[in-house]
Amino acid sequence: MTEELAKYGWMVRVFARVAGEPREQWFMAGFPDEASAVAAVKDHPKALAEATVTAHRVLEDREIKDFGLRPGEAKQYA
Repeated sequence: MTEELAKYGWMVRVFARVAGEPREQWFMAGFPDEASAVAAVKDHPKALAEATVTAHRVLEDREIKDFGLRPGEAKQYA
């Protein structure tokens, strides 16, 4: 049985300064709205603490499929 993929998703950017150096992370989040995607990434255990988290853009269907993104899921991309 194939797992259901998200119908919508967001590329979310996490930015922080760590020891004075800029650090950036990217996550994919399977949520239909920007606010839910950002909230899920803020709560992700691998997200940088005390960071600025912003939705960068809506994901394309092929990106959701290629990354195997499920509804309600946030995955670190880079």
